[in-house]
Amino acid sequence: MDLAPVIDDAEAVPITANALNLPIRTHDDRSRSYRYSRNSVSSGREVEQSEIVRIVREVLAQGSRTVHESLTPRTPSPRETVTAQVAQSTCLERAAQYVNQLTDSVGAKRIEVVGDPTMAPRGVFAWNSIKIRGCVSKSVLAHEVGHYIHALSSGWSWGTMSADSMVFCIGFDSETDRCEGGWLSDGGKTSEALVAPGVEHAAHCIGYVLSDIYGSYTKCPHDHLITEAHNRIQLLHTFL
Repeated sequence: MDLAPVIDDAEAVPITANALNLPIRTHDDRSRSYRYSRNSVSSGREVEQSEIVRIVREVLAQGSRTVHESLTPRTPSPRETVTAQVAQSTCLERAAQYVNQLTDSVGAKRIEVVGDPTMAPRGVFAWNSIKIRGCVSKSVLAHEVGHYIHALSSGWSWGTMSADSMVFCIGFDSETDRCEGGWLSDGGKTSEALVAPGVEHAAHCIGYVLSDIYGSYTKCPHDHLITEAHNRIQLLHTFL
């Protein structure tokens, strides 16, 4: 049986300049139990040291190329750059159309949709605009419009809007400021508490009523909160 000297997977990772002093494992397809030093004799044949040196050097060279390739950033081709720009433009156009559809449906003033490649994915209500990165779902857009409608119905006052958000906060914990009875994730409840308890739940419910989409960002599992969302939409007309 011919056994070709190979570097075992477990030893290939930490290979250094001292690799020649480590045992070299040999195996065939049936077993990995054979273990030889570089001067071992297999089936009466002496494994040549020069052959072992050649193999180890090849492994070291391959490892060097792999590290270099992983550290070298890939520059997008001009075609890829143009394609990404076209996709962003298309996403922005469609997002603006949908946002306009939602605001028009309740007679609210349209709000600008802005593409911001520097922000985190999804969207954000920035008062004078809704900012998005890339393509986002209708649920995300309706959620941000929900914030916008809530701001309008609060007379464009953050103080009024944040206080009114408590109406949508179920199970308020005065120690943590979290809406413990709400449906946001644990992290979502904590983030909301740092801004205004209930403000994200309000956007969920108002966005749901506007879009009729029960999605990841437009959930409202309580009938009385759906009624409150309808009330905010009706209330905004007193400030228009």
